[in-house]
Amino acid sequence: VSFLLISLSFLAAQDQKESITKQFDKYRELSLAKDYSGLMDFIYPKLFTVVPREQMVAMFEQMDGEEMSFEFKELTMDNLSEVFVHEEEQFALVDYTGKMTIWFLSEEMQDEATMEIMEATFANTYDKIERVDNDGTPGLDMEFQKQMFAIADQDSEEWKFIENNAEQAMLMEMLFPKEVIEHFAKKADEEEDKN
Repeated sequence: VSFLLISLSFLAAQDQKESITKQFDKYRELSLAKDYSGLMDFIYPKLFTVVPREQMVAMFEQMDGEEMSFEFKELTMDNLSEVFVHEEEQFALVDYTGKMTIWFLSEEMQDEATMEIMEATFANTYDKIERVDNDGTPGLDMEFQKQMFAIADQDSEEWKFIENNAEQAMLMEMLFPKEVIEHFAKKADEEEDKN
């Protein structure tokens, strides 16, 4: 009987990981295609109680406009935590890496002082930054390692995502129950102690 329970538990965990991976793949495709409206279907809906969906789309479109353009080149899932269930929701952490280029399109953005400010600003968020040029259009190639939460209603395969980073601690506290934040903080501490 215990073997059967362990086997069923293992299979359920595999199904959860497969469904998160499938949803992440769709999220990645929409990001690479710059389909910001479609991407919102994969964002944790509670975020829209803080920033309305339409405003989020407008922010993405405004950032990717006449002044500069974002070109996502790669988003890869590197690690997926065990799923943690709290009340009626499932939570997991997704570690991922990516590559992108920001092209500076206007004369104002191509100014050397502005480029230096942008480079310094992004240096705080991205792991590797390198200046590039495409037929006279300057840009910054960036590589990053980040983490996001994957969230779904219990017994659902419709996983949604939201960034997890220290700069947004207040936002995380608004969106997630304290028990969820504490659970993943404890797991991170345990992992750090192992290393």
